[in-house]
Amino acid sequence: MIKLINVDKYFNKGKQNSIHVINNTSLELPEKGLVTLLGSSGSGKSTLLNVIGGLDKAQGTIIFNDITINKYKSSIWDQIRAEKIGFIFQNYHLLETQTIYENIADSLRMIGITDKDEIEYRVNYVLNAVGMLRFKKKLASDLSGGQKQRVAIARAIVKNPDVIIADEPTGNLDSKNSIDVLKIIKEISKEKLVVLVTHNVELANHYSDRIINITDGSVQSDVENSSGKTHINQTDDNIYLQDYKKNQYDNIDIYSNEDVNDFGLIIIKENGKYYIKSKNNVKLEVLDNSSRIKVIDRKREDVLKEELEKVNFSIDELSKHETKRTKARFFSITDSIKIGFNKLRKKGFKRFVKITMLLLIGMMFSLGVNLLINGLIVDKSKITVDKNVYTTNNNFDYQRPNNYKGVTEYLDSDDFIVYKKFDYIYIGIGNNRYNRVQLNVLPSEILKDKIKMYDENKIYIDSSALKGTTAEQAQYKSLGIYKKQDLIGKKLRFNIHEKNNYFQDIPKEYTINEIVDLGTKSIYLPREIINKESGDLENYYEINEVAIYDSTKVTITIGNVPTKVLDKKIPIIVNERYQKKDEENINNGKYLYELGDSTTRIAEFSSLYGYSFEIVGFFENPSGSYNNNIYVAEESYQNLYFIVTSGRSFASDAIYSKTGKAIDDIYIKNQYDEQLKSLELEKGEFINGSLIWLAIIVVITLIMFYFFVRSSLTERMKEISILRALGVKKREVRSIFIVEYAVLTTFSSLIGVVFVAVILRSVYNSSMGDLLDYNATPLGILASIAGIYALNILIALIPVNLFLRKTPAQMLTNYDI
Repeated sequence: MIKLINVDKYFNKGKQNSIHVINNTSLELPEKGLVTLLGSSGSGKSTLLNVIGGLDKAQGTIIFNDITINKYKSSIWDQIRAEKIGFIFQNYHLLETQTIYENIADSLRMIGITDKDEIEYRVNYVLNAVGMLRFKKKLASDLSGGQKQRVAIARAIVKNPDVIIADEPTGNLDSKNSIDVLKIIKEISKEKLVVLVTHNVELANHYSDRIINITDGSVQSDVENSSGKTHINQTDDNIYLQDYKKNQYDNIDIYSNEDVNDFGLIIIKENGKYYIKSKNNVKLEVLDNSSRIKVIDRKREDVLKEELEKVNFSIDELSKHETKRTKARFFSITDSIKIGFNKLRKKGFKRFVKITMLLLIGMMFSLGVNLLINGLIVDKSKITVDKNVYTTNNNFDYQRPNNYKGVTEYLDSDDFIVYKKFDYIYIGIGNNRYNRVQLNVLPSEILKDKIKMYDENKIYIDSSALKGTTAEQAQYKSLGIYKKQDLIGKKLRFNIHEKNNYFQDIPKEYTINEIVDLGTKSIYLPREIINKESGDLENYYEINEVAIYDSTKVTITIGNVPTKVLDKKIPIIVNERYQKKDEENINNGKYLYELGDSTTRIAEFSSLYGYSFEIVGFFENPSGSYNNNIYVAEESYQNLYFIVTSGRSFASDAIYSKTGKAIDDIYIKNQYDEQLKSLELEKGEFINGSLIWLAIIVVITLIMFYFFVRSSLTERMKEISILRALGVKKREVRSIFIVEYAVLTTFSSLIGVVFVAVILRSVYNSSMGDLLDYNATPLGILASIAGIYALNILIALIPVNLFLRKTPAQMLTNYDI
């Protein structure tokens, strides 16, 4: 049962050419019977038929069986049309590139009938009923108009729908075939509802159970058809001579149902052959024994009504071989892939341009995505420093308070190791063959808990030292170092200058003993070596008049050997020439003022940071020597050095946190965090550039794909319009284009993505790697692949979705054939 309540529809509402095509119409149609809509052209009967079948939208309420539809919803109507309604369109709407058999079988697959035997039985049965069985392998494009209409009728009834909606089903048929078709429709109406639009009043009066007259979108009359005619004129295309008036001219017989006074023919006979020409340009048709129309010398006979309703068709036959239904899906993934490959195989310049442009899009997109990924994700493998290394930041010297203590408060802590920071070192093979390399210099004692068989006297180098730019690698290769084992036995220097005014000794050489694999790009030396070498290099802060006690060079005359710092007291021995001085003044610092400017500075800094001096002895004054007035233990010398240089320009101190404990000091920076910030800053530039690049790519892709897909869509608008009218869901139509452009992307844009990724990785890992500051990472490659598919498919769906927004009636009207 179908019920329409206050259904109203305008074309071009609110405009000058507005048409009120359905005027507040209410109807109730039964579960079975043949209801005919009659009306002149433009009366709104076909639009009403479209609204009843869900092909078009209108305001008001429609109740279809137990489904109430207050507002048009395509998904609901798609399911109703696919399962409950069979359509017979005036213009056939067959899929021209398919066979007759496939056109009809599609309707069964649409409702989940996939059993081949059932499909074959049903299709053969309905084709036989409409007299088209012998043509089932023909393409729809090869049929005449009348044949196409009969196939359309077979398609409508094959799925045994609840409702048949027929728009002028006999409009393209001759009289005999019209009656044959209406016989079938009448038979179906005994158990189903048939809603018919026709202009043939005589046939409507004969076959209809109910006739509704439509004028200007309104129901003018709605009556049950109680025609009592028991006979109806036989309606075929044959000519019955006795139904016409006979006129004779010489030996020519003229039969006509019109006045023949204007009869004007020129008849020519030549060599036994007749030629006929009309003087008045009237249509001529010559009949012979092979003509479809026969000439019969008798009257046309009336046929009993019962005879006209006899039909060799039963709706029950369609359910004889019923099988289990599957989930309804018109297009399988396999079918969609085949469609995609068929599109891909098409030859021509247009296809070549499309593939080439998609290839270039893939290349540009891959470049942009890899730029973005390199910007979003910091490659921490480029950080070549231990997470526990801190250094003083000398750039803020002018901002520091006068009482800033620098690293001195960490000197005597068990949690920290204080040492001097180096930015580079020299590696070589001796004989002044050294190359300067960028390495972190760390105290070797931090390796105690990180490696087995630790030896405090050995020098270790991390294997990652060989990883770096092409230029850095060249420095090693020039020394014959190609692999990590080649590093063992190589020499180290902290400078390559010979003895001069600033350096007391020739630069000392050290030998690399072991390899570690910690990924820190560092060299590990005993702390004493680091601090000693840094003291020699930082000549601006050389501690004049103070030296490390050496028993082979210094003789103690009174007292004891100086020891390490205890409770911030620095044990010292003093030149005996100052022995008579007041020891109290010596210990409180006054004595040091008399030793010279450098020593005075030491006293000032020591006092500032809470240190004091304790005289533990006196040493013999070398003859004529005034260079060194104080000797301290080596550990104390290191403390003094850091006290003097801490927090000052040109002296960068380093702290290693053995326990991982963080240092909270704005002037002491974690080197790992600093390198990370530097990389993040660089990556920010990549992000801005890559986003602009990707935006350009998306715009280009959008423009290109719109026209590509628009072209493809135009070629298939008829097909899509028909399928939507028959009930194929929007998502299935989308799936066709999704798979089609996924296939197209695979053989075009994807190749471009992979090509660029290979080039980027090859260049990055080659000798030209220094020129390329980013790489095609695995994540970048995966993102490029996923992104290009998503981009191509989503943009391809834009024109598809715009088209699918139309109702099936709009599709068939705008793109009718």
